[in-house]
Amino acid sequence: MIRLADLMGHFCGVLVDLFPFPIVDNAVTEHLIQFARDYCKAHRAEFLTCLMSFAQTAFLKNVGLRKIPEWLNPRKWYLGSRYLEKDKRYLETIDSWYVTYGDTDII
Repeated sequence: MIRLADLMGHFCGVLVDLFPFPIVDNAVTEHLIQFARDYCKAHRAEFLTCLMSFAQTAFLKNVGLRKIPEWLNPRKWYLGSRYLEKDKRYLETIDSWYVTYGDTDII
């Protein structure tokens, strides 16, 4: 889902949910990100923002996404979870964590 919003005085596009990641495969995911970028440009958004896991940094850079400057980050994000002992191994690696703006109450 794409949302257009005024964020800290800037009109921007927000890629709210992109989950699971990748969607189908990297090529399909790249096309979805390009569609979101084109949609935001067509509506005169200054930039496109999204929340993604650091586990996919190389892919995200390859499709043109960059980490935003700290001054644009409204706050730090702290994540926690409760889990059964048998599930602990899935949560010990960043590859198992997926957080998007759809998981928050700020967008």
